[in-house]
Amino acid sequence: MKTNRIDWTKTDQEIVAFINTSTKAYTFLNDEKWYIGKARVLLPDETFVMVMKIFFPGEVINSDEEGIYVQTGTGMIKILALQPPGQKMTPAGIFYTSEQRLGLGNWFDRISFEKKQNIS
Repeated sequence: MKTNRIDWTKTDQEIVAFINTSTKAYTFLNDEKWYIGKARVLLPDETFVMVMKIFFPGEVINSDEEGIYVQTGTGMIKILALQPPGQKMTPAGIFYTSEQRLGLGNWFDRISFEKKQNIS
């Protein structure tokens, strides 16, 4: 059965293609469904500050005025538009400065990943 749920273990290119061609690509954050409307692969010369740690697929690495950096199975993507529960699709950069900030420490589909990997 086809699902519109994002599989963060896939490659950065696969995830971006999936998000940008699906009208209802979604993921979970703290047991709430979030729709992801637009994303892009990071550019080769793109730089940003990040902490030295191992990031898991779906984990938020950083955020800035343009969007949210998320680890994938083989790289990183930048979410450009998303829809929190009960709200409209919005530019992801808003979450850099809002009370609902998405940054280091947030992890999309953490429970699903931990179950697949037998981690908890």
